[in-house]
Amino acid sequence: MEQRSPYPSDSADEQWALIEPVVTSWKRERVPTTSPANTNASTPPPDQAEYDLTA
Repeated sequence: MEQRSPYPSDSADEQWALIEPVVTSWKRERVPTTSPANTNASTPPPDQAEYDLTA
């Protein structure tokens, strides 16, 4: 596998070491680690015919 060229926004390892604790803390607080149960499991998806796709 070829290595890609770095993007201008890529962080150096030293830079990532500084921001990683902030990013991972933010993510831990805001992103669920498990997906919630589907509370609408008994509701089927809408029928495509219900949508007016000509608008």
